[in-house]
Amino acid sequence: MTNTVQKLPTRIIHAITAENLSSDNVIYYDERQGWVYKRLSDDLNNTSRQNLSEVQSSSLVQNARPLESLGPFGTQPTDVSVIIEPGEVIYRTKSFNMILSDLTQYTVVECLGQHAPLAPITLHGTARSVSYIPHDATHFCWVYPPIELSELCEKIKQTIDKKVAMGDLSCTFLAFGGFVYFRINEYNNYIMLQANALVKADNGLVFHGPHDWQSAYTACLAKNGRFQDVTVSSLIDLGIKYYCFINPNEKLCSSIEGQSDWAPARNGGFVYLYGSPGTPHPLDRYFSIADAPITEQISTQVMPFSLIRNPHITVEGSSSSLPPPSSNIDKDRFNCSICLDQTIQCILIPSNGGLESNIICQFSEQNQTVFWTGNFVLGNIEFNHSRNEKMKLKRIDVELIGRLAYKNIFADNTYKSTRNTRHMIFFSQRLNLNFSNAKSDFLLPRGNYKWPFRFFLNDSLPPTLKKRQYLDSFIYYFIQITFVRREWYKRNIKKIIPIVVKYMSSPVDEMKVEAQEKNQKDVHLHVILHKSTIAVGNNVSFDIEIQNPKEVLINRISVTLAQHLKLGPAVHRRVDILNETLKTINHFQNSHLHKNFHFFIPRTIPPTFSFHYPMKSKEQPIIVNYELHFEAHLSGFSTNIRLKLPLVITDHPQNN
Repeated sequence: MTNTVQKLPTRIIHAITAENLSSDNVIYYDERQGWVYKRLSDDLNNTSRQNLSEVQSSSLVQNARPLESLGPFGTQPTDVSVIIEPGEVIYRTKSFNMILSDLTQYTVVECLGQHAPLAPITLHGTARSVSYIPHDATHFCWVYPPIELSELCEKIKQTIDKKVAMGDLSCTFLAFGGFVYFRINEYNNYIMLQANALVKADNGLVFHGPHDWQSAYTACLAKNGRFQDVTVSSLIDLGIKYYCFINPNEKLCSSIEGQSDWAPARNGGFVYLYGSPGTPHPLDRYFSIADAPITEQISTQVMPFSLIRNPHITVEGSSSSLPPPSSNIDKDRFNCSICLDQTIQCILIPSNGGLESNIICQFSEQNQTVFWTGNFVLGNIEFNHSRNEKMKLKRIDVELIGRLAYKNIFADNTYKSTRNTRHMIFFSQRLNLNFSNAKSDFLLPRGNYKWPFRFFLNDSLPPTLKKRQYLDSFIYYFIQITFVRREWYKRNIKKIIPIVVKYMSSPVDEMKVEAQEKNQKDVHLHVILHKSTIAVGNNVSFDIEIQNPKEVLINRISVTLAQHLKLGPAVHRRVDILNETLKTINHFQNSHLHKNFHFFIPRTIPPTFSFHYPMKSKEQPIIVNYELHFEAHLSGFSTNIRLKLPLVITDHPQNN
């Protein structure tokens, strides 16, 4: 048996604690009496502690291995929602609780955990974009895993590990922690916008290091509880015990008198300790976040059908000129200009000599690319055939296509997961523009040609749903024009024109809806929504009535506009579009209140809609709907009051 210090099993620790043994007792085995304990003298106690520290330090140095690199990490938005009170280091969340309650079948309680102090965001430009930081976020903090995680049994921990391996982002955030982003409003309240989990990736956050950690600055972090247990198995295998996130430009105080403050990380970073915070280790290291990320995103667009790419992805870009690549690596990486998805890898092949640039789509209204459901898409296809030889064609097709793009997660037997983007066609209309009504192959002589087209957008079609940082799924439409060649060895000529579809909502009754609830402190919250239907760009009006006979302190009342997305086979998501604290109700302690409030609905969000496939189809529907969530925040455990009201959001044109 190696001469190393081992941690006692939990059941033995509980038994020792139950006996009220003080920390200055030593437990040992006596051959005549069995297991015994006795209190040590101060000198012997100090000697024992010193020897124990030496044994532990020697063991750590002998078995530990250095951490030579960190990252890169990708960041992915999650469904996790946390509540952080100003001036506190503890966060509360029920998102983790939902996961734990499903796994353990325990009663629903709020999970608690620790977070780093809030700090301003320092990343900008591409680094901010690839990190999925909300555009209106002003502050962020690192959130450690909840306290309850270490108390779970091994079986539950293994279940969480499997979910993490399969790409469950909420479980990843639960197990390893992550970044939470906030927007500070005019009342200096921090409004949570998004929680991002760290995932293994080939691009994203890059770290400089490793750098030697200066142990003199450990104490100032440790006394505030900033060092937490490491939960990543690969780090544990190296012998790392504790880690801490350092905020951007955070100045640390030294425990050595006269030594100046130290700001080790301009954009923040992680510190890793191989021993306890009070025991320096020669392998203690820190890594700082770099200014520029590794990213495959470039702005080059490609000529249509001048490329071959991954067979799982089938959308080509629109025409534009190709600037020379900036490096050999960039030569085969391009952006799709239609779906605006991640970069694609391709090889260049001979094109049709730019014939697709001679195809022009003229809509009935000049420069019109936005169309409403329940209306026609009208226009003409114009083609200038300037070559002397006749073009041999089978047919000319014009097709209006609607596609849903979503992330698909695959997991192998080792629980390694990959995320691929799939593009599913949910709507398609095709017109055949055969020359001179030809029923077979035909020749297209030199000249100028014009063919009219007309498509009808059904009332039930979903609108264009733009790709967002927080959203893996999106909806896009385009018109595809195809000149189908007769010769098998010649590539077809294709042109793609993206359009935007808006949803014309059916008239609905503007009903009044309300909800009310009373908690255990006899606080009664009543919310009245005067109209359950509202158009984007307008204020929704509601009344708040509070009955508080015991004059209990109500810290605040928050209102959240929650968007629920059920986009076909994609994972159902809830996105909190807005979160506001109602002014005039901060630290409210009166017995009664009845007041009207307004909540602005942004113009940029999609309307409420529901698209269902034909009866015989096995495809899942595409649905977006909204709710207003009201929460009264009171002091004490399980005293908050939560109400939900449905809200229908429309997007009608001004003149309709």
